[in-house]
Parts: sequence; C-alpha cells; structure tokens
Amino acid sequence: MRYTALTDPDIASMLEVIGADSIDQILLEQIPESIGIDREYELPAESSESATMRHMRDLASMNTVVPPERFFLGAGLYRNYVPALVKTVISRPEFMTSYTPYQPEVSQGTLKSIFDYQTVMSELTGMPVSNASMYDGASSLAEAVKLSIKKTGRKKVVICSATNPEYVDTVATYIAPLGGIIHSIPHTNGVTNPDDVRECTDEQTCCVVLSQPNYFGFVERAQEIAAITKAEGALSIAVVNPCTLGLLAPPGEWGADVVVGEGQPLGLPVSFGGPGFGFFLTMTEYLRDLPGRVCGMTTDAEGRDGYVLTLQAREQHIRRDRATSNICTNHQLSALAAAVYLMTLGGKGVANLSVGLFNRTRWLQARVRESENLALVFPENTSFGDVLIRGSGPGVNGFRAARAKMVSAGFEPGLEIGASFQIDDGAMLVAVNDQMTPEDIDLFVKTLDRAVGGHV
Repeated sequence: MRYTALTDPDIASMLEVIGADSIDQILLEQIPESIGIDREYELPAESSESATMRHMRDLASMNTVVPPERFFLGAGLYRNYVPALVKTVISRPEFMTSYTPYQPEVSQGTLKSIFDYQTVMSELTGMPVSNASMYDGASSLAEAVKLSIKKTGRKKVVICSATNPEYVDTVATYIAPLGGIIHSIPHTNGVTNPDDVRECTDEQTCCVVLSQPNYFGFVERAQEIAAITKAEGALSIAVVNPCTLGLLAPPGEWGADVVVGEGQPLGLPVSFGGPGFGFFLTMTEYLRDLPGRVCGMTTDAEGRDGYVLTLQAREQHIRRDRATSNICTNHQLSALAAAVYLMTLGGKGVANLSVGLFNRTRWLQARVRESENLALVFPENTSFGDVLIRGSGPGVNGFRAARAKMVSAGFEPGLEIGASFQIDDGAMLVAVNDQMTPEDIDLFVKTLDRAVGGHV
C-alpha cells in the first residue's frame, strides 16, 4: 500500500526544504518495487472473539514442535535450558511493565537490574564497560562498526567472511550513509588466515570484525588477528558466542576493543527467532561513544547506594543529530533474563556450560567420523557448538532431500549453508545444546546418515 500525499502546508514546506516530491519518496524509495504492495489490503470480514481465537489455535496447530534434544539448528541462536528461576523473576509485573527509568527516585529496581546485567557481562567477557543491551547481535555489530568509523575517521571495514551473513547485511545498511565500504576476507578451509588480515588491513582500515568461534563453529586465531589489527591503528571488533566464554579466553584478554554478540543463549528461548538482545562492551576510552543506555552507581546524600542512567548527553533524545547513535533504549526484560541466568549459574556453572557444550561438540564430530554417508567439512579445525558436515560416499543424497525426511522423523536437522560460503554444495551447519545426551546425538547422526544415504 502506498502512502497518499499530504497537503498540510507544514509538510509541503518540509518536502520543499529537503528536496523531496512526496512522502512516498522519503519512506519507500529504499524498498524494492518487487516487494511493495500497491493495492488495498485484502483483510477478512470481522468475526467474533471466540471464532478468532479458534482460528488462531488452528494456525498454531500447524507448527511443528521439536523437543530440545532433537533440535540441532544453531547458527547464532541456541536452545539451551532456561532455569525456572529466570522465568519466575522476569514474570514479576514490576519488571514486565517497566519502561524508561528516567526518574531514578521511582526506578531503583529497574536501574539496579540494569547495573547487575552490565556487571555480569563485563565479568563474562573481560571488558571494563557494558551498555544496558541492544536490539540484537546484528545491530550491536553495526553500532560497533559505526563507532570505529567515528573514532578513526576511516571508512574501510574489514570483515572476516566466516561471520553471520545477516550481521554483515545489517552492517552494510548502517554504514552506507557514512560512506563505509566493506572488505571481506575469504576464509581458508573454514578459518581466517592472519596473513590475509595483514595484507588487507592498512591505514584506511577503521576496524577488523572477527567472530570467535566463527559462524561455522571453528575457533579462530583471535589474539594474533587482534594484534595485526591494532598495529594498523584499527579497532578489533569481536563477535562472540557467550556460552563459549567459560572455556575460551574472554575477548578482553586477547585484545578486542569492542565485544558484541547475541545474548539469546543466556536464558532465553529461541521463540521463532526472538526476542533476544544484543550485548555491547568496550574499553573505558570509548565509554562516551557507546550507543544506547549506560547505568551507573552512586551514593545519595545519606550515603546509600543509588542507581541512575548516566552519560545521557550521548543519546538521541538529548543531542538529536549530534548523538552517538539513534538508539536510546535497550531490551531490558531480555537482558534481565540473561543477568538472572548468569547469576544462577555462577562462575563454576558457566564453566560447566562451556565444557559441556564443547564435549557434546566433540561427541557429535566423533559420531560423524564413524558414519557411512557423512563427513566433517574441514576436520582439522577445532569446533565449538556448531559443526559443519557434508554427505560423502557413493549414492549420497543432498541435505536438501534429507531434510524433509529428518523433519518427518521428528528432528530439526540444521541449516544448509554450503553454496553461500563457497563450501561443498549442500553442506549443513549442525549445533548442539546443553539439553542433549550422548544418546540423543547418536540417534541424530544415525538417522541423518540413513536419510542422506536414502534409507529413511
């Protein structure tokens, strides 16, 4: 549906000043005609509340519900166990209904929860400064790249190709008005070669984006790549899976300047892709350049601890076009879930989570090696969480044909990604979660092996 032209004199004057012919030109020029709707919406006739609810139940019944032990889809979102305490806390009405805590005298509970979230995320990543959360991992990365352009005055954005492609698309959208140009470093056998980073990074580079582990689940040589980045005066931006940080070195220890990622695995369900939240952490020197909110702790006139939103002069609602970012909010309820989740697990629990996921990954790899019709892609690499596999042997069906058979057998098998990353056509990215047992993984590999071989 197209917007009709507005005739209000003020609107007409605005259009004249900015050089636009119509509201359509402003709102729709970025939307391809192929996906626009140039007609009236074909909405059904009204119905009673009970009839509408029945219709919604019928639609919901069409969903396929896969239990977590048979859910092998990952690629950034992971179906880990959510402790009952998380759901209990975030269901309290004072958290569910709270919005902007601009009045600290009536918002201490919300502000305290934000401060606690920032604290546990800093401890997890080894970074000194955290904001109050972002919309998702993709917007967090885009904001990090914007920060690097602002601080360095450079426009060249280097991104290692084994990065979530949806994140890369979001970055491209954000930096286009700033004149930023993305340079992608092709992976070598699934990982980034530090020599390629050295060759691509120069005095025009504002940042190098590296995922650890990368999109394929492979562990990168992060410390070496960060050192190369810093030698050229660029910012090292790390995209991390938070569930691996109980085992892998935190990015604050290997030289990252900005750490971002998707927080969904920390106490949130997959929920058809959302809501989750993005986390954003950085060094103290970039504190005033952070997007979004920052909560600080102070003391009142009587010496009691108190919490306030601080450094708000960075934000859009105060600085307008001179703001650090046009994001001046956060995903507080989701971030609260993550804080409760991490505090429930504690340091030992986070370490156990990471070790458990790593051991499940190794178990999955071992079963694939033993199978008749499956093989690991780039078996020489260390995998963590996600495993890249392919079909092998004579008479093997592609994963696209096997997928329908796996779904019929009650599995969510994974994500086919081969062609888009110049890997073997039909390669599949498979993930483990902390609810799987060795027997669950054995059954999955056995069923997938038979499906790929044409026996299911």
